[in-house]
Amino acid sequence: MRKLSRLLMRYSIPLMMALGLGAVWLSSARQHLSPQAGTAMADRRAPALQLSDDIGRHFSLADQRGRVVLVYFGYASCPDICPTTLAAMQTVWQHLGADRDRFRLVFVTLDPEHDTAPVLHDYLANFPPAPLGLTGSVADITAAAKDWGIEWHRAADPRFIDHNSVIQVVGPDGGMKLRFGYSQLGDPAAVAHDLLQVLHAG
Repeated sequence: MRKLSRLLMRYSIPLMMALGLGAVWLSSARQHLSPQAGTAMADRRAPALQLSDDIGRHFSLADQRGRVVLVYFGYASCPDICPTTLAAMQTVWQHLGADRDRFRLVFVTLDPEHDTAPVLHDYLANFPPAPLGLTGSVADITAAAKDWGIEWHRAADPRFIDHNSVIQVVGPDGGMKLRFGYSQLGDPAAVAHDLLQVLHAG
């Protein structure tokens, strides 16, 4: 009987410690992102993004620490998915409440030859609060699109560009957090919930 008691004592303490650590891990996991609308991404450092904004200033993603930055690639003469996505984000912004100033949506043009800074600025003013437009040389935009996993090419009609439509979310710490495809923007309250989670997770 004493031998059984000693065995129980010997193994119960490590077991309790393991259970305790497991509970801590589960608690931490619960505090991690649980998106309602978007898709969680592997938490890695966001690619560099250094371009010119739509009023001629230098933009660097590294300078945005402390904010949640939403990165979207499109172009101003896009006839459908770009304006629809930007309009959907207008509604999302209304659900962010008092924290909305801690978010920034940047719109990176895939058509820098046509989307000059003034063109971008005027186009994005149609979607208040206006996203920040980013442009650069063809080489800079091509490199940025590759770094951010954007697939794109000129359509048969060269006025248009075929591209994947995805909003990628960078947390206040500069890490990749979430992505939203076009079909995931239908519930603005759920999208806002996910973005606020990213903000408060730090």
